[in-house]
Amino acid sequence: VLSCTDDQSRNRRLGLQLATGCTPEAAHEAVGGVVEGMGTVTTVAGLAREHAIDMPICQAVDAILSGGETAAGALTGLLSREATTEFSFAAP
Repeated sequence: VLSCTDDQSRNRRLGLQLATGCTPEAAHEAVGGVVEGMGTVTTVAGLAREHAIDMPICQAVDAILSGGETAAGALTGLLSREATTEFSFAAP
C-alpha cells in the first residue's frame, strides 16, 4: 500500500512526475535514486509480449517509460478499451 499512497515511495513520486507531463528521464532525475518499478515494468511487459498475455496497464506504463506514449495518451487508450472478463473461465 505504501507504493501508491505515500510520498516516500519513489515509484509513486515518479508516477506523479509523469502525470504532470515530465519525460521519463526528467521524472527519474527529479525523484533521484533507484525507482525499482521502472526495471520491473519493462521486464514484465516484455514477458507479457513474449507469451502473448494481455496486460494493458503494465504495457501502458512501459510505453510511457520508453517514451512511446504520454501519460495522458496512455490513459485515453486504457479508458477506450472494450470491457472484457479478466479470466477465461469467468462468465461473460
